[in-house]
Amino acid sequence: QFFATRRIAAHDLGARLDLSGETFSPANRLQPEASEDRQSRFHLNLAAGDTLGFFSDRLLIDVQLRYEFIRNFFAGSVPGFGPFSQPSDANTFNLFTPQLGLVLEVLPGLDLRGNVGHYGRVPSFIELFGQRGSITGNPSLRPEEGLQTDLGIAWSSSEFAVFDLIAVEAAVFYSDIDDLIV
Repeated sequence: QFFATRRIAAHDLGARLDLSGETFSPANRLQPEASEDRQSRFHLNLAAGDTLGFFSDRLLIDVQLRYEFIRNFFAGSVPGFGPFSQPSDANTFNLFTPQLGLVLEVLPGLDLRGNVGHYGRVPSFIELFGQRGSITGNPSLRPEEGLQTDLGIAWSSSEFAVFDLIAVEAAVFYSDIDDLIV
């Protein structure tokens, strides 16, 4: 993982690079000849963002751009516990997930907040290949993708009776997701 930030004038810039890999090597110790092929994944995540402040930071605009590259090296069929057995056709995924967030200070201590963004999530190895005895995997799962939004209000005060700080927040959320993994 690599993460860097830099403040330049009214900009809070950030960048991130993540590289990771996973391997699933099932072995049948009772019947070694029935052991399954090894499955693996390479995952690259690049992200860049900027937070802009306007009107003495009473309005903050946060822009995030993220790109994920996932390359699966699956051996084909993945026999598992239960009736499911099917070849995998999910090899490479490119997910672009931009996001925009706003915070507006209406009055001192009272903020309106909102976010909108494209959402994406690749299936985990347990979702793909299962966990012997409790979860049956599906190696043909596709990433979840969709739209996520939220809108909220937040109030806080450091001058409230005997308390150092009191805060109240309320928010509503909306998601429209395709290929939901259940």
